[in-house]
Amino acid sequence: MLGESRPELRESGPLRCALAALAAGKTELRHALWSEDTQVMSECLRKLGFHLEIARDDSEPGNRHIQINGSGGKVPDGGTFENP
Repeated sequence: MLGESRPELRESGPLRCALAALAAGKTELRHALWSEDTQVMSECLRKLGFHLEIARDDSEPGNRHIQINGSGGKVPDGGTFENP
């Protein structure tokens, strides 16, 4: 369709992790590709104060099950404008 574009995501794990962290409540991402991008995003979310549980996916060695406790739009250790 003219005037419309859809971004192609090579691997959506990091985006899904970020969205789950900002959602309200627990989200479980099952069979997520455990790529370097997803590993880095998971570590960044932990440093920002989000709680993640990561478990091996027995059906695929390169995947993980990731459970994220979402904050309802708030960043737990995000700081403030005055005190970043």
